[in-house]
Amino acid sequence: MSTIGDRIRARREMAGLSQAALARLLGVTPATLNYWERGHKFPTLKRARQIADALLMDLYELLEDPHTEDEALLVSLYRQLDPVRRQKIINLLRSTNEVRRIVARRTSEVATETA
Repeated sequence: MSTIGDRIRARREMAGLSQAALARLLGVTPATLNYWERGHKFPTLKRARQIADALLMDLYELLEDPHTEDEALLVSLYRQLDPVRRQKIINLLRSTNEVRRIVARRTSEVATETA
C-alpha cells in the first residue's frame, strides 16, 4: 500500500515535474515537498487540495489510494480529455460491456442446448 508521499512523488514524476517545479506551483520550498514525499511531514488539507489540483487528481485519490497504478494512469489520462472524447470513451466501455453480456448469454444458451 502506498503512502500519500508515494502518491505525490509518483504523480509528480508521471507529470514530468521536478520537486522544484511542483514546489514552485504550490508556493512551498522544495525541502517541504521532499518532507511530504518521504513521509516525514504531511501537507495540510488545504495544501493537499492544491497538490491534487496541480497533479490533475481527485483529493480522495491523493488521500486514500483507491487505484492501482494502472487505474491511476487511466484516470489521469481520462481527465486530460475534452468532453467529447470523454463521452466517446464512456460509449466504448458501455458497448464493450454489452458485447460481453451478449457473448456470455449466447455461450450459456449453447451450453444449455448441448446438455
